[in-house]
Amino acid sequence: MTDDDQVDALLADVARFLVKSDTSSAFVQATPLKSNPDSLLVSSHQLLAETEALLSSEADNNSLLGANSTRTVSKAEPISAEKRREIRNAQAAQRRLRYRQKLKNEKETLQQQENQLSQESSRLHQARVDGRSVQGDKTLSLWKAIATRQKERRVEAEAQQRQLRAAVVGRARLIHQMNALLQRPDTQVEKNDLCGDRNDRGESALLRTFVGELGELYTCTDQIMEEMDFTVTYPLVYRPTRACAQGAEIYASANATVVPFDFEQTCRAMSVLMMTDPTEKTIREPQNTATVKYQVESQARTLN
Repeated sequence: MTDDDQVDALLADVARFLVKSDTSSAFVQATPLKSNPDSLLVSSHQLLAETEALLSSEADNNSLLGANSTRTVSKAEPISAEKRREIRNAQAAQRRLRYRQKLKNEKETLQQQENQLSQESSRLHQARVDGRSVQGDKTLSLWKAIATRQKERRVEAEAQQRQLRAAVVGRARLIHQMNALLQRPDTQVEKNDLCGDRNDRGESALLRTFVGELGELYTCTDQIMEEMDFTVTYPLVYRPTRACAQGAEIYASANATVVPFDFEQTCRAMSVLMMTDPTEKTIREPQNTATVKYQVESQARTLN
């Protein structure tokens, strides 16, 4: 026989003995109520101790119990297997209950931690948003002030540029008119207008107009110069470079003068003026202005 069979036979003998001694009713009623594994183990030890005591006191009945042990085992096996199954089911139910309770406690703990972390995250996010809004307002006000100042300076610069451009255009128009007048062929009527022989003061209408326009230009230029802010710079120093080229000593310079006439025509006119003894008439009108007239008698060749 195996160990399980021996245990089953022992339990069957004990049950039959308890039935005979009228003590099995209370034991049978108390046994199914033990669902805790520790209580079952203690009850098993107690049962074994009582069984040994009873077996020692009832040695005379061993022969009778041994003869009927085979039939009792066959009858007690179903009861013992059913009890073991009930015990295993109860233990499994308790384990499942403890596992569910453990999962429930862990879930509640995780929910509490999640709520705490959510509140902390919301607080930090709100603090970050508030800080960004304050910093953004300061930066925006600073950029607005800078943009406003730059816009004002740009408007002033554009106004000054328009004034200077208008002045340049006026002077260019005046120079063009004077150039066109000088390029026209001389006639007796134009000579009289230029020289002003018929005018007591010796001043022609053309020179009066020219001086008046120059006065207006100077006035506009003074106003513009007063409104602008200039910085003092070092004065320009004229320092030509001394060099030798092809046996000749020369002074090289980068300065240049632009003349609105042809080179040959300019050279011929300058030669005539330098070699001619002109007549000079000086007129001081208006105040602080000197008008000088040069009348040169010469003939100019026409260039092909």
